[in-house]
Amino acid sequence: MARQPPAPEPTLEQLDQEITLQLQKIDANLSACFSKITKDIIPAVARYGAVCDDALSACSWLRELFQKSSDIQLATEPAAPAPAAESLFPQAPAPRAPEVTTEGHVLAVPVSSDDEPDDGSTLQRQHKRRKLSLQLQQRYGSSSSSSFVSRSPTLRTRPASSPLRAPDDPDPPAVLRFAAR
Repeated sequence: MARQPPAPEPTLEQLDQEITLQLQKIDANLSACFSKITKDIIPAVARYGAVCDDALSACSWLRELFQKSSDIQLATEPAAPAPAAESLFPQAPAPRAPEVTTEGHVLAVPVSSDDEPDDGSTLQRQHKRRKLSLQLQQRYGSSSSSSFVSRSPTLRTRPASSPLRAPDDPDPPAVLRFAAR
């Protein structure tokens, strides 16, 4: 009697079934990963990309703003007048800044000088200065605004606008800081 070796076929079938089961598990895992990527991760990355694009456009606008602000040239002295040339569109003279006392009061120019045309002559400027000096003298008892002493009882007895700050405290200077290039 010849003995046959143990059945090799059941072992091959068993291995084939185990391989098929493992491949099915791998396929299920890949399907779950694909679903997670397409439903959760890709939309989140797209939203993040939109936010980054918005931030990038805002930053490029700020970069342009700062670059253009660094190109500004501040005039420290008035420019020399250009030679007189005829223009089709004559420009009105620039408005003058009002004169202010050390207490912050705006000095009004007398009405009579408003009626006179401003030709910029030396006599007219001297005349305006005299009127202004007279106005200061009448209002404050002194023609010098730099040595102003309040004689008004309302200015001396007015309470401070804040309990933490005395009226004699100077305003802190404004400080602007820019990053160095």
